[in-house]
Amino acid sequence: MTISPGDLHIFDLATLWRQYTGTGFVFAMWMALKTAAGQIAEVDFAGARDEGLAHVNEIAEQNAPSLGLPKSELITYLRENICFSLDDDLKAGLELYLGLAHKHALISNQPSLIMMGE
Repeated sequence: MTISPGDLHIFDLATLWRQYTGTGFVFAMWMALKTAAGQIAEVDFAGARDEGLAHVNEIAEQNAPSLGLPKSELITYLRENICFSLDDDLKAGLELYLGLAHKHALISNQPSLIMMGE
């Protein structure tokens, strides 16, 4: 089967989600069961984030060759395209996503989110 350029459609999930829901879209985040809260509290996620952000140039330089992208493009992506905190808009989007996943039987129970430090 040959695919022509007209057969290929590219979608930006975050843009589509915002258009249809009016909320932010969370692609990934650290999560754990409530029973692991004690262990999770011992992990310095903010410190790990801050250390990574302090070394964005080095991370981009190390990964540019294997990704086939210019270092400058990776730096821009890491600094401008990734949000490293969860604001009210992103929380609302995540809650909506989980609610829809439960409604459509993709998950058995809708989890309640408890943010560490809240």
